[in-house]
Amino acid sequence: MMIRKRFPLNDHWWFAAEFNEAMRLGEIKETWQQVRLPHSVVETPYNYFSEARYQGIWGYGRTIKWSPAAFDIGEDCLESNEWDWILRFEGAAHSAKVYVDGQPIGQHIGGYAAFEFSLPEGVMNGEPHWLSVELDSREQLNCPPFGHVIDYLTYGGLYREVAIERRPKSRITEYYAYGRDLLTANPKLVFEIRQQQEAYIQSGAEGLHISGDELRFELIALPLATDLDGWLAQSKESEDPKEAKEGAEQWTVVLDETVPWTQGGGPLHGSPIRGPQQITLSLPGSKGELWQLWDVDAPYRYRLKVTCIQTNAAGDTIVVDQIVVDLGLREAQFTEEGFFLNGKKTKLTGINRHQSYAYVGYAMPRGPQWQDAHIIKQQLGMNAVRTAHYPQSHHFMEACDVLGILVFTEIPGWQHIGDQEWQKHALAMAEEMVLDYRQHPSIILWGVRINESLDNEQLYRATNDLARKHDPLRQTGGARYLRNSQLLEDVYAFNDFTYNGVAKGQKGILPRGKVTGEKVTAKNHAGYLVSEYNGHMFPTKSFDPVSHRAEHARRHAHVLSAIGGEKGVAGGFAWCLFDYNTHKDFGSGDGICHHGVLDLFRNEKLAAAVYSSQKPIEEGLVLAVDSEVHIGDYPGGAMGPITVYTNAESLRLYQNGTLVGQYKRDAKALQKYRGLKHPPIVLDDLVGNALAVGEGYSDQKAERIKRLLLAGAKFGTDHLPFWAWILAARLVLFEGFRPSDGLRLFSKYIGNWGDAMTQYTFLAMQGETEMGRIELGAGGEPRLQVTVDRPRLIEGETYDVACVRFKSVDAGGMGLPYDQGVVSMSVEGPIEIIGPSVVALQGGMGGTYIKTSRLGREDGAKAQLRIERQGSAQQIIEFIIGNESEEVF
Repeated sequence: MMIRKRFPLNDHWWFAAEFNEAMRLGEIKETWQQVRLPHSVVETPYNYFSEARYQGIWGYGRTIKWSPAAFDIGEDCLESNEWDWILRFEGAAHSAKVYVDGQPIGQHIGGYAAFEFSLPEGVMNGEPHWLSVELDSREQLNCPPFGHVIDYLTYGGLYREVAIERRPKSRITEYYAYGRDLLTANPKLVFEIRQQQEAYIQSGAEGLHISGDELRFELIALPLATDLDGWLAQSKESEDPKEAKEGAEQWTVVLDETVPWTQGGGPLHGSPIRGPQQITLSLPGSKGELWQLWDVDAPYRYRLKVTCIQTNAAGDTIVVDQIVVDLGLREAQFTEEGFFLNGKKTKLTGINRHQSYAYVGYAMPRGPQWQDAHIIKQQLGMNAVRTAHYPQSHHFMEACDVLGILVFTEIPGWQHIGDQEWQKHALAMAEEMVLDYRQHPSIILWGVRINESLDNEQLYRATNDLARKHDPLRQTGGARYLRNSQLLEDVYAFNDFTYNGVAKGQKGILPRGKVTGEKVTAKNHAGYLVSEYNGHMFPTKSFDPVSHRAEHARRHAHVLSAIGGEKGVAGGFAWCLFDYNTHKDFGSGDGICHHGVLDLFRNEKLAAAVYSSQKPIEEGLVLAVDSEVHIGDYPGGAMGPITVYTNAESLRLYQNGTLVGQYKRDAKALQKYRGLKHPPIVLDDLVGNALAVGEGYSDQKAERIKRLLLAGAKFGTDHLPFWAWILAARLVLFEGFRPSDGLRLFSKYIGNWGDAMTQYTFLAMQGETEMGRIELGAGGEPRLQVTVDRPRLIEGETYDVACVRFKSVDAGGMGLPYDQGVVSMSVEGPIEIIGPSVVALQGGMGGTYIKTSRLGREDGAKAQLRIERQGSAQQIIEFIIGNESEEVF
């Protein structure tokens, strides 16, 4: 039975660029727009725009009219007039005043947490009522993260979903379920509960004289899911596990137990608000037989149903309330030795994520949020993420739960601490974060400091106390740039940007003792992690010169290796996952911080391969070369060493079909990158045995000539080292080698001036088995390589979105980073393009978003996206639109 029920409220909103009496009272104007949630107050350009665009006071409004279909309660449940109707906003940026029929019902300050208000009595009477929101998105608000400069845009809008929830008046108001003693022989499930009892029970209403109270606990194992369809199937609240649409045979009942409420400190019908009380249940059987721990490699989860049952004087059973929560059972602990998940030492390989997207900022529904988690875990092979610098969508967090991604989430803010009112809001946000997100097993650390702020003992004692009060299981931390900072948290999280790639002898990160202060005993016994690295130290655009993009990747490899090799460091979070729009004070002057290992549309830069190449090859081959092998990209036309990021054992290189050589990771690379599972392979010889084969030289003479040619490429003919002059003299005096030969051979095998372009083929080898290959230098007219997140979209509680990425490549599939061609797009069917329909490639890459429209109410409707790079053949992308919408209001 469905006691509580949630009704989406994301369609049929009116939006205005102001909030006035007409919006407050529902006097609809022609200038208003009809919109769907999630919604951004403006669509911004890709770059070069003012942050003033989204700052202002805006109006949202719509009619709500209760439908009898909302009441699907059974005979053993409460009557329909015994409900509260709760209006819930998942996020509104950044201060929202809410009105019903022109009367205020509440205000919430803060753009990154959910909030809710009770609808007034009588609103659910079958008559139309006007709901309106006055939304203030100005950065002058006196609350986090505002008050000073911020290195990211904060946007504005009802950018997450809205719903009306039906809850019984007598209900569980707060609950928290978690595992305890999971690594012992007596594991337990603990349920903390608060009970709200409304006035109707105290009044002695007919038939509600309570004589007994029980709580029934059902713990049901969910099937593992690794794709969006499986995840969506899991997220449905099914009455019976056998009714699950996907993987029904995998659903297993682990626990089914009824507990008298008096054991928890009842009775239920005592004071208006009871608790918190604790109920502890023993997990049956042994781990591995009936239940499993949640882990990054196998994120087992369980659906807990708690049913509150009362019995009246006549002996009739009444179901008062039922809650459903998905949870994972795991133990996570930071110590001075590192991070331990379920008792196993686990190195955190993570990255920082902003929740923004091109054009629409924060306003994206479930699909793209899940896709970002997929990129982190399955594309990049990482196991952790930091939600910088604020709590992020529950959709994203749920995806982390499902995929097994460890999360460091933190309160909103960026360096600035304001006055007492500001700090009061910061404390409220810390409490909101813990209470609203603590059920996610993926979260392993609460960030209770404002990112990179100065020490503030009073404020941070209070935020730590709040986190520990509401969640005694999880530890606290907070990202700082200060060395020897006051440590009130359990983990010293440090933004280590000391590596600059220039100074000799750098180890990638500072030794822990130089950061925390070696004489501070408490800090030395606390956990330690690197919360940010790289980022602004070497911003890199997809269209930067090849040498810059190659250095960007090398820096990520160097710091990642340093973190991996340090025993006392729990792990690190690279800055950052994607490029993001920012203020004019930051970024590259175009309104973008180009700090990501992927661009705004989630196209990979070279540095992404540093991380993905650490995955086991069984999860898919990674093969990326830090060059397009064009001599014009290099001074003097000499390419020099080429670095390849791969998870294969070795490489074979062919030049115009001739084998140059086979390359493995040498001892030098293994030592330099000892913290990496798969260090890069450096190819410092692109000539191989080509001189012996092509010129008929003996192997010994060919090797000597090659050494001389490579020296010329590295140092230039006017600056050859002494040993090279000695080698040249020997070749001329004793082996018949002429200076003109040197110029000819250099042009042919090194500089390649004036000849047909050399084609290089890289084969990734596992033993003697070819795992894959890439072709560089094939040439040919550019064409678009198009990737779509999901060809099947769901028109459900709100619209769905797919990201479409495209990349300009040559005939061999090599990326063309200097292609700035124009791409035009058009659609047919129940879909829309978010943003412009004509775009210019950036670094040979680009993208768009495809959004379902209300026209797609017919399940299985088809749609097409037509995409064409100017001068290339048109491509057609097919979409199928599923329909799971439910219109109640």
